[in-house]
Amino acid sequence: MKRILALILALTLCLGCLLSCNDETPSESSSAPPSDSSSPSEESSSSSSSEPDPEPSVQLPNKTTVQVKQTNRYYRQISSGYSRTVAYAGKNKAGNAFSDGIFEMNQTSQYKILSSHSELETFSLLNYDKIESDLFEENRVVAILRYHLGPSADAKRELGFYNAAFGVEDGAKIELDIYSTGGDSTEDIVDVYTLNFIVVPKAILEGVQATGAVTVNAARLEQYDASVYKIDTTVESVEAYYVADSEAKEKTQILDGLRYLPSYPYIAIHLEEPIETDFVINSFKYENGEMYITVQIFDKEETKEQYEFPSNLVVVSLQPHRSGLEISVPDYMPTNAWINVTFEYIS
Repeated sequence: MKRILALILALTLCLGCLLSCNDETPSESSSAPPSDSSSPSEESSSSSSSEPDPEPSVQLPNKTTVQVKQTNRYYRQISSGYSRTVAYAGKNKAGNAFSDGIFEMNQTSQYKILSSHSELETFSLLNYDKIESDLFEENRVVAILRYHLGPSADAKRELGFYNAAFGVEDGAKIELDIYSTGGDSTEDIVDVYTLNFIVVPKAILEGVQATGAVTVNAARLEQYDASVYKIDTTVESVEAYYVADSEAKEKTQILDGLRYLPSYPYIAIHLEEPIETDFVINSFKYENGEMYITVQIFDKEETKEQYEFPSNLVVVSLQPHRSGLEISVPDYMPTNAWINVTFEYIS
């Protein structure tokens, strides 16, 4: 009897244990659906782990090649303190640049060949520190007074002289490049005189009389509109970006916050180092899926001394800004096209 009671008691205890185990949380193998309720902390943790990482900022591709060229085009110039002089009805109104008495303002362009240091002393405002002692062994200094009709305040500047031909039968001639500084010119037309000193090989001047009239043929360089900026971002090598529209502009981070940008399309060139002298952009083409653009830099010491805008970002408009300037831009150019930039130093 006692054995039967003990057996009944044992079975009762086992049944109670089974019921107690079935009341606990289901195991991983349980088919019971998960609970819909969760604590705030659990919800935040779950949401954080399931969200994708934020997308990186999109930047236009930088596919740039750089070529550097050196072109010897102009005669060396010696800087001086002689300024551009304007005359109204033959009377000087803007500083007497010719008080030394070498030239007369007679509405002609003139030259004088200087063969020694002693002859240079006539020009009191000439920069003698730039003239080495052996200069006259192979060269001569030619003072050229250029006369032309032009506005009293002019945005064009003389760049450099070349192709001198002083011993020709139909009169002395020389070529001159001029370019626009981007400013405004007045509308009046007056007598304008500028005095320059150039170094010419003496072989070109053999048998030429020391003074006389000269024809100065001035040619204006083609120029694209370009804006320059100084930005804090630096690069280890030149980067160029083709900006076709506002969407492309938003993807060009170096343009963030800049104002007065040109109309689309344009090319933004981020320079490794600032250009600290005058320059122009007058060559662009799109060929075989690549862009080619040339920056001509004028390697002149007198220009460097007075340059005021050392900037490391150049934005070049690809839209003609005046009649006669042609820029061939197709209807579509890919933003990921290679941009080949040539820096041509002209001295």
